Amino acid sequence: IEKHELLEMRRVAAYIYKKAGRWKQSIALSKKDNLYKDAMETASQSGERELAEELLVYFIDQGKKECFASCLFVCYDLIRADIVLELAWMHNMIDFAFPYLLQFIREYTGKVDELVKDKIEAQQEVKAKEKEEKEVVAQQNMYAQLLPLALPAPPMPGMGGNFAPPPPMSGLEMPPMPPFGMPPMGSGY
Repeated sequence: IEKHELLEMRRVAAYIYKKAGRWKQSIALSKKDNLYKDAMETASQSGERELAEELLVYFIDQGKKECFASCLFVCYDLIRADIVLELAWMHNMIDFAFPYLLQFIREYTGKVDELVKDKIEAQQEVKAKEKEEKEVVAQQNMYAQLLPLALPAPPMPGMGGNFAPPPPMSGLEMPPMPPFGMPPMGSGY
């Protein structure tokens, strides 16, 4: 099909190559038939930086300045700004690359602004947490100052040390308890 005499049949062949993932052959066929839009779309869909940059060089070699500018936007995600600037400067095509460069700078400025904003917010959150922790510690210290000093607890039996049982009370001792609870009150049963 790629050698068919009708242009549309050759275009179908380029489309088949593109669907099969044979990007170079599809682009070559599109360039041969001056179907530059198809070549740019194929390069963009391929996701391969080399193909997009080769297509830019092809447009420069052919003197197709408008196609060069168009390819910059169709393949925007694949093309590196330094390559664009270098090619445009070397071939006196800065005017055609300038819209791309403005868009690129705008996009990266937006990304940097967003990163700076995120960093400032993160720093503010850290400062807020530190302040909150300091307030909690200060509040705990304030309550500690208001409380009286606690006396040490007496040693517990069995914990060692010299523990003596309390001395018996003289004359005020309670009678021993019966084995099954309290004695009945009132008249005897």
